[in-house]
Amino acid sequence: MKWCSAAALAILTVVAPAWAENVPPEPQSEKPAVAKAPQPEKTDPPTQLRWYGWQTLMADGASASLIAAGLSSETSVAFFGLGTYVFSAPIIHGAHDKGWQGVASLGLRVTLPLVGGVAGGAAADCGAGGGMFCGLGETVIGGMVGMIGAAIIDSAALAYDRVPAAPAGDRAGKPTWTPTVAVDQKRIGVGVQGTF
Repeated sequence: MKWCSAAALAILTVVAPAWAENVPPEPQSEKPAVAKAPQPEKTDPPTQLRWYGWQTLMADGASASLIAAGLSSETSVAFFGLGTYVFSAPIIHGAHDKGWQGVASLGLRVTLPLVGGVAGGAAADCGAGGGMFCGLGETVIGGMVGMIGAAIIDSAALAYDRVPAAPAGDRAGKPTWTPTVAVDQKRIGVGVQGTF
């Protein structure tokens, strides 16, 4: 009998763990499902565009003044004015964390004057005896038209920041101003209009 008890105990020690693994778990009391309230979607606060092209236009005015002063006094100030023209607006865009606009501005300010100068030179009527400087005036005028075009495109199309929108009633009674450009067949007008 002792032998049988020992055999039964040995069998139970081997079989009992395997049998315990196959025992289905006790059913747990089912709790009613609680519906979670839908979470509102996180949206970015409303933003609006803010124009900072007046800064690039002021830099262009300063560079035009330097170029004119350098040409009238025959000094190297004109070259400083050209450098100011090429690099000031891209630096302003960079200060507004608009790196790609700065690259585009640099591209405009180099490419458009060159294209304008080449077009102006090609339009010159030099003929066979035009001389060495024939077409120089047309080339300079074409380059100047390209410079003005680049400055206008830069300030009108590239110089915008995205800022948080002001509440609806926040702008009431505050002065506003807007730059204007008018072009017709005989003249070009640049101005400012506003409400005060």
